Amino acid sequence: MSFINANLRALLAVMQPLTGVRSAGLIQMTASGEDVFIERGQYAIPVIGGRAAPELLVKADLNPATPSDESPGSWRVPFVGASVGFISNLGGVRYNFPPGTTFLLDPPVDGLTATLLPSAAGFAGGIDASGFGALLDLVIAENLSGPAQSVDLRRSQLTRFPSAVLTWREAIPADGSSVPQVRRGSRAGTRVNLYRLGYTLSVIASRQDTQHERQHEALSIISSLAELITDRQAVDGENLSNPSGVQIQSIRREALPQEAFQRFIIYSIDLNCTVTLCQRDSREYAEWLVAHLCIEKPDPVLGPLPVVDCIDIPMQGGALTVEGDPVLIDGRPVILEGGG
Repeated sequence: MSFINANLRALLAVMQPLTGVRSAGLIQMTASGEDVFIERGQYAIPVIGGRAAPELLVKADLNPATPSDESPGSWRVPFVGASVGFISNLGGVRYNFPPGTTFLLDPPVDGLTATLLPSAAGFAGGIDASGFGALLDLVIAENLSGPAQSVDLRRSQLTRFPSAVLTWREAIPADGSSVPQVRRGSRAGTRVNLYRLGYTLSVIASRQDTQHERQHEALSIISSLAELITDRQAVDGENLSNPSGVQIQSIRREALPQEAFQRFIIYSIDLNCTVTLCQRDSREYAEWLVAHLCIEKPDPVLGPLPVVDCIDIPMQGGALTVEGDPVLIDGRPVILEGGG
């Protein structure tokens, strides 16, 4: 799964307290061969009415009975099958799925007998948030700015207000530099860089009583969200922003056309998360036929002054050999990777 998408989902989970109580349920799955381990935080998408509903994400809960020799919180799925505990990523009654609802693991997990996984008993326990300052809907959208905000609102499929929309803006090196192959603040190691992911979280209020009430409600929600987000590093066992926590860059109001301002108020938070980006190594090595090796050794005439002796040595299966015998260092053969 995209590291950006994973970060978006984790950010949603941080805001769960404003959306209500989570639902919980069991999803049945069976390994096709060797045991499969479902890690805590593995996401699944419900299939409702024949359509995958990614806006209703659930994820594997912490398994308190995980043996000490296995990954903390993971679930073991054997050949005979097992039920894995899942919770909704957000709160609300819409996460109370009926018995028999099927789910798609996202990202997929290899080694299972089926792609569509059933929940025999369904999910239960979800309760909507209520009262002033409750968030009734929270979605990930592509955009919510510019000249076509009303179009963006329709595309986000928001149905209840007040609500919030989370959008991704950019991913740049953590220190702002794009100069490669030099030692800088965002370079954490060889082929490892720190990146800053930028997001915009917009709160939309549409109370129809007075403009003052709309403003008061939107300000209350945006303040609560800022308190939940700021300096957060992890949620539900998922990494959110490290080594520094989530940083709030600005809190602002969105300029709206007059006709929209009479019905909506939109306040936004610009925030940044720091993530580690590692190079994916897909190199393949061919077997070496001959190794050209240069060795420093004492000269018999000049005494301790070293000279360099270069020799060509045949290779056998990637191991360094001399006259057919492997060269050993600390009792182990010297293995050279590469091709030539």
